[in-house]
Amino acid sequence: TNSPKEFDPRKILGPAKEAMKQVVRGKMQLFGSSGKA
Repeated sequence: TNSPKEFDPRKILGPAKEAMKQVVRGKMQLFGSSGKA
């Protein structure tokens, strides 16, 4: 919605956050640093 009263950043950032986790997980496996933190 375009109403500022109904603006919830979690609705927008939720999927982006999940996508970022997948990217980071892939990079960690790619560089062999998976499971070291």
